[in-house]
Amino acid sequence: MTPEELRELTVLDAAFTIRVRRVPARIEEVFPSLTVEKVAQVWKRVNQFESVTFGWGAEFMDLVYRRDLDDESRERAFTQLEERHDREYEERWSDFSRSSRSAGEGRGQIANR
Repeated sequence: MTPEELRELTVLDAAFTIRVRRVPARIEEVFPSLTVEKVAQVWKRVNQFESVTFGWGAEFMDLVYRRDLDDESRERAFTQLEERHDREYEERWSDFSRSSRSAGEGRGQIANR
């Protein structure tokens, strides 16, 4: 993504995108009006969100590889997991977009393969 494309996102989503997609940009370059303190706050929040979405990906992969579930049980477990993640997301992470959540889950899933 280019800095222009990142500017179309919220500051948090842009920072998360830079982190997850390893975009060669700095948040200070994308949003030059940010103070040093604000940049530190943004990265702290991104780190918190990243650790949670990483956990979501790990939980998903745990279900993928469970051998004791038949197809119907596995589908029900995925549905319950998705509902719980949606509740957690709405309660704590609504300042990030759903696409950021999906990006974080994908990174966690890849790391657990």
